[in-house]
Amino acid sequence: MFGYVFDVYTGDDIESIKGAFKLLDDPLMFRLITSLAIARITSEDIELIVNGKYNVEYSHDNIEMFLKYFFDIAGLNVAERKKLVDSVTDSTIKKFYRIALQGDKDYLLWKLGAAPDKSFDNMLRDMLSDSYYNFKERSRVDPDLAQKWGSLAVKLADRVDRIIQENTDNESIFEAIEFKLKEQDSSEKTEIPHIDDLNGE
Repeated sequence: MFGYVFDVYTGDDIESIKGAFKLLDDPLMFRLITSLAIARITSEDIELIVNGKYNVEYSHDNIEMFLKYFFDIAGLNVAERKKLVDSVTDSTIKKFYRIALQGDKDYLLWKLGAAPDKSFDNMLRDMLSDSYYNFKERSRVDPDLAQKWGSLAVKLADRVDRIIQENTDNESIFEAIEFKLKEQDSSEKTEIPHIDDLNGE
């Protein structure tokens, strides 16, 4: 940051800082990224949403540097985040921040215009498809841009695979618990004697 602001050579890559400042000056991206950060969405997922829905220009490093220098709230608990939101004076942004505090990721993305009528994993699948076709379309005319779309497609595919695995693991845990409860329920049932047996005693 020092090297970029004061134009001093530090030996570090300042391109990510340059991108962070561009994000700071981009009202749409600022609102989107900060809202997602308040909702505890990871920088990896924020990058996928930003690149897949809006601008493939911003890298993961740009977003990480933006969050580090301009919106570092990773260590804040729920009460501290609420206090931060209460201090915001911009009523439009504050509205999105309050939704973000509720933790409903799909609803927040829908309100931000990033995922109309779609769940988070379905949105990722759509972005994966778009990225693939953008890669194919630009592979001959603009190889550099095509490479960005290709890299994004790979990241999206990896994220979708992990979501599928997480859902599979959760279903397996649920099925195991459900089976155990049924097993326990059946073992606790006592056989009720027939009325004829009672009369015969």
